[in-house]
Amino acid sequence: MGTGTAVEDDENVHVWAVYLEIQRSKSTTKGRCVGTLIHERYVLTAAHCVHNLKFENIKLYFGLFLISTLAQCLADRVCQERRAAELIVHQDYNSHARLNDIALIRVSEAVQFTQDVRPACLPFNYLFDESLASPRVLSFGWGEYQQGTMSDSKRIVQLEIIKEDECGEQLKKWQRFNTSMLSSVMCTVGVLAGQDVCEGDSGAPIVHIRDDRYFVIGVVSFGPKCGMGTGTAEQWCSTHYNHCSKHYAYCDHEKIHSCASYYATQHNGEKTDAYYHIEDDENIHVWAVYLEIQRSKSTIKGRCVGTLIQERYVLTAAHCVHNLKLENIKLYFGLFLISTLAQCLADRVCQERRAAELIVHQDYNSHARLNDIALMRVSEAVQFTDDVRPACLPLDYLFDESLANDSRVLSLGWGEYQQGTMSDSKRIVALNVIGQEDCGEQLRKWQRFNASMLFSVMCTVGVQAGQDVCQGDSGAPILQLKDGRFFLVGVVSFGPKCGMSTGKAGMSMRVSEYKNWILANLKRIDGGS
Repeated sequence: MGTGTAVEDDENVHVWAVYLEIQRSKSTTKGRCVGTLIHERYVLTAAHCVHNLKFENIKLYFGLFLISTLAQCLADRVCQERRAAELIVHQDYNSHARLNDIALIRVSEAVQFTQDVRPACLPFNYLFDESLASPRVLSFGWGEYQQGTMSDSKRIVQLEIIKEDECGEQLKKWQRFNTSMLSSVMCTVGVLAGQDVCEGDSGAPIVHIRDDRYFVIGVVSFGPKCGMGTGTAEQWCSTHYNHCSKHYAYCDHEKIHSCASYYATQHNGEKTDAYYHIEDDENIHVWAVYLEIQRSKSTIKGRCVGTLIQERYVLTAAHCVHNLKLENIKLYFGLFLISTLAQCLADRVCQERRAAELIVHQDYNSHARLNDIALMRVSEAVQFTDDVRPACLPLDYLFDESLANDSRVLSLGWGEYQQGTMSDSKRIVALNVIGQEDCGEQLRKWQRFNASMLFSVMCTVGVQAGQDVCQGDSGAPILQLKDGRFFLVGVVSFGPKCGMSTGKAGMSMRVSEYKNWILANLKRIDGGS
């Protein structure tokens, strides 16, 4: 990508790259831009790539390395083609000054995640810029790489971010300079002379590697003649993609080329929480949400657990919130000890929210506990801090296969941990996922068995006798640790008497089976109200 760039992405590391083929109405030549897959239906790119473009004049190709092999790549089903269903250009985009040069493309049909097609990682941490003490980043695309020659292959270029004050000085020399650029634009230069982004790379991501993951922190916008490498006046500018956390908690990892692996584990939901003795006193599980529930016919406050998956959304069990009035539920984020809740809120470590919407699965059956999964939209966006962060959603449909080598998962909550005693602290329990055949046999013995459970439910048992999820842990996440990350793979639903080492399994909703339902119900990026 870019003049002089000689590194090809021949191992297809950057599986989120999207090749945009553009037909302008007044041109006989097809143009090209680059996009970044951030969700099965959404691609991020530059506004100037799609501004005033008709839907029929843009094609999006996923999983592509060599343009010359596109037809074969599609025939082999390695590549995927989509059309645009909606072009969402930033409302304050200014084509003359290139202000707010950022856009989303909603595709006509959800992209299928495979080894060659995965979404990129969005930076949720609002302090992300501070990590740029090492200013090296990279970008890629199919743009010009020799004077007048467009690349056939996807190429990678190393760039360096220049300091904000120097970037500001460069911007002020530009004839179209606008002061709002100072906070929304980042400047980069090629690490090696003659290597840079170039014509045809507009919309490409600026990617920063942190903790072995690729984060999209910028979108290529404009710059001087590409690849001149003379420093000072030759910086390229990118729209700064800092507060992009308005979508979901996606994680990306260079080793698995994916935003999140895909799988769902299980727990005892109806009687959920753990006879475990391990407290989460270091607050590792910052996505855990304590749900305080007031049933209309009860004077006692109930409890469930939820998982923060986006700044406005919490995932839990349907039976926790079914037929509940919005005013009868409170959600607490960042909590460890219930007894210290008031102080935790006063110290602004914890956050309290009310429910603005309860989205119970449309096919939920309270008797049979079918589709026992729900989303809660909170009244006000949660602020991400060191103590409050969203969990990783599993998007890789091959994620279940990882359990063949390691069936261990864990869950957490504030449920019963001694007979009749609810826990004051957030506790962790280790569980084993049992095989689907054994799980099916367990389910068939249940008096409310329904055949559809065989695909949507996962079974778990405590690793140690007497340790399990229990009463009060309903809705809690089932988490699998892989490559140093916790993936949300199940939602605790129902099970036998907790903590009894009878070999009877607890049941959880398999997140992998509800991935599309979850994503379809997450509100749009501006989302929420």
